Amino acid sequence: MKALYLLFIAGLILPAAACEKAEPANESEMAAPPADAQVTEAEPGLFETAAIPSDSAVAIAKANTPGRIVKAELENEDGTLIYSFDIAVEGQEGVTELHVDAQTGAVVKMEHEQNEEDEASGDSGS
Repeated sequence: MKALYLLFIAGLILPAAACEKAEPANESEMAAPPADAQVTEAEPGLFETAAIPSDSAVAIAKANTPGRIVKAELENEDGTLIYSFDIAVEGQEGVTELHVDAQTGAVVKMEHEQNEEDEASGDSGS
């Protein structure tokens, strides 16, 4: 009878102990990943004219290029309303620039940029 009682108690304690949250092995596991940048408007009122909401555009961008969004903006580019994302991909230098059409949700541009400063200044590295 005593053995049955001990088995009963062990049956209550062991499952509860198994449900305990494991402690992180080191500090890097404790740190939360950096948050994605919030979508901003290049001009006031653009959010109201977009057919695709910003959270849907973010989901489309992340589905096409997994990584951390470091810049996100809704802008009018050459008469087309687009969500422009700069996405940092782990293990790659630079960012992937991705444009999502704000009316259709289609990805209209995706290219990897090594170093924006060199492109902006016209510096070819020589």
